[in-house]
Amino acid sequence: MQNKNTEAAFVWIAHILEKHNIAFQIFGGLAARSYGARRGLADIDIGMREERIAELLPEISAYITYGPAHYNMLHCKINLS
Repeated sequence: MQNKNTEAAFVWIAHILEKHNIAFQIFGGLAARSYGARRGLADIDIGMREERIAELLPEISAYITYGPAHYNMLHCKINLS
């Protein structure tokens, strides 16, 4: 991880998603770093089922700086929050 703040943010997000039993995937810069890339991080990109976002909002809405947004990439639908 880039720094302790990024690590703490990831642990916090993963804990909430796991508590709600929501399957998710990490992609973008954080995923690339797990494979050894050295690119900078500005955010944590998370993919999950769009219909599950509403149940998370009470816990996370104060911390969302962008999104949730919906993207179609490489013939697959990717939901970000």
